[in-house]
Amino acid sequence: MSFYRNFKNKEDLASCVIENVYKSSFKKYKSIMSENSSFNIKVKNLVKYKYKSSKGISKEFIDEILKSKYSQLKQEIDRLNKMSFIEVSNDFKKAQENEEIRQDLSLEFILFMLADINKKASDKELQKMYPSEEALILQLTKFFFYGILTNSDS
Repeated sequence: MSFYRNFKNKEDLASCVIENVYKSSFKKYKSIMSENSSFNIKVKNLVKYKYKSSKGISKEFIDEILKSKYSQLKQEIDRLNKMSFIEVSNDFKKAQENEEIRQDLSLEFILFMLADINKKASDKELQKMYPSEEALILQLTKFFFYGILTNSDS
């Protein structure tokens, strides 16, 4: 009971949890991207992190978050996504300028497809093809990243 006194309602609690998860993930993302290694190695580290961080997340939780009926929660998710998208866009632009991302793909296309990955993770038909949410997320992440790199060495 005392736990809930710190929050106005369920939506406020969920918003706090999501913000903490995003902050933690974003901090790890920035840490990986600041490593003194090639973009290919950074991507491999991101894929490993994405897999480890997705372990134990239920399909129901993902679906509820992605299809939130709470406007405050939806706005918070959108704000955090925009913030991280700007950072990712800058990193991808730099990698493409350094010829670590394929030059024959437009950056706008790459970023559009990256944003579409989240929608794919909540696709019911696609979810049926995988034994777990982690397996699906790993497959989507590998498909995306290893398809845009100039030399994936995977």
